[in-house]
Amino acid sequence: MEEGAEAIRNMTTLHPLGLAAVVVAGVSMLLVDRRYVLWPVIAIVCFVASAQRVVIFGADFTFLRLMVMCGLIRALAFEPWHRPKWNRLDIIVLLWAAVAFSFPLVRLVTGGGGDLMSSAVYRAGQTFDAVGMYFVFRLLVRSWDDALSAIKGLTLALIVMAPFFIAEWLTRFNAFSIFGGVPEMTMIRNDRLRCQGAFSHPILAGCFAASALPLIAVQWWVGGSSRTTTVIGSLACLVVVVACASSTPVLAVLAGVPAFGMWWFRHHAAWIRWSIYGGLVALHIVMNAPVWHLISRVSVVAGGSSWHRYALVDGAITHWHEWWLIGTRVGSAHWGHFTQDVTNMYIVQGLSGGLLQLLLFLTLIGFAFGRVGRLWRGATDRRHEYLAWALGVALWMHAVNHFGVAYFGQVWMGWYFVLAMLGALPPVVATWKTSVQSASSAASDPPRLVPTPAT
Repeated sequence: MEEGAEAIRNMTTLHPLGLAAVVVAGVSMLLVDRRYVLWPVIAIVCFVASAQRVVIFGADFTFLRLMVMCGLIRALAFEPWHRPKWNRLDIIVLLWAAVAFSFPLVRLVTGGGGDLMSSAVYRAGQTFDAVGMYFVFRLLVRSWDDALSAIKGLTLALIVMAPFFIAEWLTRFNAFSIFGGVPEMTMIRNDRLRCQGAFSHPILAGCFAASALPLIAVQWWVGGSSRTTTVIGSLACLVVVVACASSTPVLAVLAGVPAFGMWWFRHHAAWIRWSIYGGLVALHIVMNAPVWHLISRVSVVAGGSSWHRYALVDGAITHWHEWWLIGTRVGSAHWGHFTQDVTNMYIVQGLSGGLLQLLLFLTLIGFAFGRVGRLWRGATDRRHEYLAWALGVALWMHAVNHFGVAYFGQVWMGWYFVLAMLGALPPVVATWKTSVQSASSAASDPPRLVPTPAT
């Protein structure tokens, strides 16, 4: 999937409209009210193809990377008084990024071959994207109102983006092709157009819209946008998911619906989770094939590659000895037919940095779900409970997406958007405190519940 990205790497590509857009967005990010500071990033992600970039002495500055730099300037120079406390999610992000940067370089040094400097520059850029995006969002989102404002910007962006996908589906012409990096004529698979807009691949456009759906839909209950805007934004997400004609985002939506419904059973989540684990173990025992063979049976779009995704998982498990220590340079092409295309984010982690990177990535997701639980349990406002749960649903949908595609390009913004919201939003823990009263009133009145910020 990354062939197109490889073709434009190390090449300056600037369209006058793209240049104007990034200049306006960058200046806006530095000057607008903090409630709207993430809106320019969202606009660049949704409406400017990732081919737009500036290369300086081999350093590749995509427009999203330039926006991250503007965000860091805004967070660290213009608002230096805000220094949030570190949490476990922050630390795991840094550890995971450090392993993802260093282990591929270790393989080059120990295995010989390859351009170490070029690889180091490339890995540094990837690490900057990951750490930069997470901490820009982490530093600039300080309250639940900030989060709702960012989600409102996401809603408006999807509403504007959906008509472009409808036009592309009707005409087969991609208007964003003027920026380069996306084809002018939309690709076709099994007689179905696979629309992609400004995104690097149709499946990535669908995954971005699918994972935005719970965040947009939850505004019906928590505010942030009018209910009419919320409905239109939710429909816009579904339009993009359908127009991309890919199984993975459709499955993410199908997985998100019961996850939303789990709200009414949230107090029994642990019991349900362990029941699912037990059920999978039981299936593995009684099935003739391994339990991960079920992946091959899951496809909702004609021409979907569910068997290929099963073959990847089976190959990674069968050939674990090739990658578990520090990843592998050999790749996965010898695992089976077409397995050189690693459309699984979890397997990419193992191939890149071995078992350690994979475990850190899984730990990152686990800690993020832990933050979801802490946020909704500690919330003293029902709207905050709903929003925390919606973030958990979006995280779950990203986790489902990771089984069907290895993220690259603009879609990373959606992933770090959710992670950073979970890391940034202040949990509130209810603790018993006795108010300052006279001795007589203290003896007669029970202690009252006062919410205090968690440390």
